[in-house]
Amino acid sequence: MFNFLIVSMLVLCMNIYSQTNISSGNVSGNWNLEGSPYLINGNITIPNTETLVIDPGVDVLFQGHYSLAVNGRLLAEGTLSDSIKFSITETVPTTTGWIGIKFVNTSSENDSSKISYSVLEYAINIDENNFFEGSAVRFDNFSKARVSHSNFRNNRTLAGGGIKCINTASPTIEHCFFLNNSGDSNNPGGGFAGGIAIMSNSAPIVRYNSFTQNGAYSAGAIGINEGGDAKIYNNHFYENGAIIGGALYLLEKELPVPTISGNIIENNESPYICGGLFMIIKDDITILVSNNTIVNNTATYGGGAYLSGDNIKLINNILYHNSGIGSQVCLNDIEYSTSSDFYNCIIEGGVDGFGYDNGGSFEGEFIDCLDIDPDFVDFVECDFHLSDTSPLIGAGVNQMSYNGINFYAFGKDIDGIDRPYPVLTNCDIGAYENTLAEPIVDIYENEVSKNSLMSFNYPDPFNPTTTICFDGRKSQDFLLTVYNLSGQIVFTSNYISSMSENETISFNGQSLTSGIYVYTIIGSNKEIISGKMTLLK
Repeated sequence: MFNFLIVSMLVLCMNIYSQTNISSGNVSGNWNLEGSPYLINGNITIPNTETLVIDPGVDVLFQGHYSLAVNGRLLAEGTLSDSIKFSITETVPTTTGWIGIKFVNTSSENDSSKISYSVLEYAINIDENNFFEGSAVRFDNFSKARVSHSNFRNNRTLAGGGIKCINTASPTIEHCFFLNNSGDSNNPGGGFAGGIAIMSNSAPIVRYNSFTQNGAYSAGAIGINEGGDAKIYNNHFYENGAIIGGALYLLEKELPVPTISGNIIENNESPYICGGLFMIIKDDITILVSNNTIVNNTATYGGGAYLSGDNIKLINNILYHNSGIGSQVCLNDIEYSTSSDFYNCIIEGGVDGFGYDNGGSFEGEFIDCLDIDPDFVDFVECDFHLSDTSPLIGAGVNQMSYNGINFYAFGKDIDGIDRPYPVLTNCDIGAYENTLAEPIVDIYENEVSKNSLMSFNYPDPFNPTTTICFDGRKSQDFLLTVYNLSGQIVFTSNYISSMSENETISFNGQSLTSGIYVYTIIGSNKEIISGKMTLLK
């Protein structure tokens, strides 16, 4: 019995401390937990038509500046409790790390590769003579891949510390976390895209990812330079930084162009140009940017957004509490014009708050946009969901067309809620979709609280004018907005100063058709009340 226990313990110890040395050359088959860690002692390649399967819990540790080239197929699929790790032997690299996983002209005849529930760290390369090496994962002219639920951290390269997509590469990247990756360079002005670099007509789907504390000279989190129709939606960008474009950077001179929709862009910064969304778009190209929430970003020029282009169309976006010259929006006409257009947006300070780099003036459209408090659930704690009393609920637009390009607000928000919700209503403004069709307002018909606002209109029905009466006892400014039953704004007043208890506003519906309309009165202290009135011609 005693001998059996000794043998069992020896076997257990051997299993605990087992490892597999991998020399340079071809690899395939199955790397399992019993052989982990796998110590990589040279450049390795999965040959064309071959597959390497890496089991959950396996560590793949590179002993030097080596890479894994995928000419065949890679299946590195961990689990939530047992992730796969691609890293180096050193706890912290002293000079260089490993080179990364690279799909370079991998045959499209192979089945799709998958990387999931994995950690990819310390892929490092800042050799100016070898620009394309160094990303934790590089896709070069290959698209049949999905990267999901993985953690990219502490990777450093000239472009795309976490992931690089070049030469028409279009993989799917979703539910990943990008932390402290950098696009770095020894040369001043070098380094592009800390998290993901998208270049040379590549068009990946990038959705439901989080980016934090990534940095570069240009494009702290995601950089798109002459990319294709990439889909960048429902991502969260926070506390990233760059000299130009703290969170997102787009430079497009040819069609097709990316889609930027449903993203939270908050608390990013730049010491120079644009903390949040930086865009330079050639004048004859139309790009639609929709349902993003851009808040609390800082820069010298354009805290929230920095735009140059004649056909940049911003729809249903929130730009609020950003800081810099042109705190919410800074326009530039050095390369292209300042004729960006804004529709159904919430922009603090309105057009009067726009800034201009290189002079110029605003030449675009500014339609159904408001300068009001979005009424977030908790602005201080950075919870940018819309509260149930937010006037942004149902205030967006679902469909528009520009230059033959159609915009549709349909899909899901960052929480997976259908947009619009409920169906057959207008979507909300911003990245989050509240589950209400319209704001909730408490109306006490019999007993009036000292802290409530009360209103009614007379006559009702009316044609074409009516007087809206409300309680202004709290000495503040008020904003009147009128909606049709589709949730479209048909009228917005200027701010109304109130110093008395009984205030009145005259409303003229001459230009409207018969029907029921909803009005809201929003106080500067966020108190809100709504009512319905009937126009009968």
